[in-house]
Amino acid sequence: MKIILMCPSCGIDGLQLKEDKSGPVFPEVELDQWPLFYEYTCKNGHQNVHTIQTELYELLFQQGTYCIMDGYYREAIGTYNAALERFFEYVIEIIYSKNHNLEFEKLWKEVRNQSERQLGAFYFLWSYHFGECPQFLDTNKVSIRNNVIHKGQLVSKKEAKEFGQYIFSYIRGLQNKLNVLLGEELMLSSMARNYRLLEPKLSKISPDQIIVNSSIPNFLNSENIKNLDDCFKEENQHQMGYGLLI
Repeated sequence: MKIILMCPSCGIDGLQLKEDKSGPVFPEVELDQWPLFYEYTCKNGHQNVHTIQTELYELLFQQGTYCIMDGYYREAIGTYNAALERFFEYVIEIIYSKNHNLEFEKLWKEVRNQSERQLGAFYFLWSYHFGECPQFLDTNKVSIRNNVIHKGQLVSKKEAKEFGQYIFSYIRGLQNKLNVLLGEELMLSSMARNYRLLEPKLSKISPDQIIVNSSIPNFLNSENIKNLDDCFKEENQHQMGYGLLI
């Protein structure tokens, strides 16, 4: 999966760029790291630093859907499951940081490679903070995931789409609840998390570099997407913005 990075200064200054022998106007960057931090100088000499606020679980869900489009159904289930686990990490940090001043990263590294402990932490933190149990995972879907990842089970397109729809509904449902329960606090907490992840790199940039902080339109945060099937509609495939997924 790639992202096209555009230079905002060229747009503000009304400058136009044309493709030449040295390559395309704007670079196409492989999304091979997260959080995304990319430095480049455009052909008009503007020095940019691009950071992306889009969460890893959103990008992974996007990739899982692309896997279905390309016919890789086992890979789709594995990637959807990774998206769900990273969603748990995101929610855990949001809730934990609201209640404690202790350094999150120091604690998280003790459970980073243990998905069952992460799930337990998610269940208990959510219940403790909001006074209600979250939706528990469907054991049948967990079984499918285990068979695919650990036993090499092959699956059909239908099974991959059913799994993707389940993950979509699960994440979207809890996203909506977080928005209702936390309101503006959710945005502030998400920004604080993004800064924590990027701060080591941001502290090293020069004064001449312009920081472009944006989010990538994606299936999980798009109002046009109501269910997984909407992801496969042509009109929802092309998103515009500073970050353009291709």
